[in-house]
Amino acid sequence: MINNELKTSFSTTELLFGEESNRKLTESTSFKQKLVVSPDLGSNKGILATFDAGLLVTLNKTLCLSMTLQDRFNSLAQAPVKKNDILYLTGTNVKFGG
Repeated sequence: MINNELKTSFSTTELLFGEESNRKLTESTSFKQKLVVSPDLGSNKGILATFDAGLLVTLNKTLCLSMTLQDRFNSLAQAPVKKNDILYLTGTNVKFGG
């Protein structure tokens, strides 16, 4: 729903701004992040934004520990839907073979 109206289709014109970086903090630790913002140029005047950040720690030749934070923002979201969704993930990466 947008502006209390059920929409079966959606058309918009947006700009897309983004920034992404990858950094090697130490020999075994790397950090990456990405931010994308899309303001609506049409009649809705909403903003969509996504932010992703991740840390990868190499434990040995086979195992890595990963931690990721994701944030999604939609300024047009209406109750009961929240404007922000935040997700935190942790995991273990296993490398097979060469």
